[in-house]
Amino acid sequence: MSAVKPEADDRRIRGARGIAVLSHALARDAVNAGRLVPVLQGWALPPLPVHAVMSSRLQPASVRAFVDFLAARLSLV
Repeated sequence: MSAVKPEADDRRIRGARGIAVLSHALARDAVNAGRLVPVLQGWALPPLPVHAVMSSRLQPASVRAFVDFLAARLSLV
């Protein structure tokens, strides 16, 4: 099963029609409310590379700060 919108997967899963890999952020409320049950808790997807693509090497400081923030956060995963 695959869907472009995570909400579509969520509706199918809550309707007892499947099993899915969901991010903790998407599943947290449903798990806490008992609408979803975690399975295969010791298993995880392999890490995927993330790339920041910019139109130019010259970027505003805010963009550089955001990319640096993401790089630091994603390296913790």
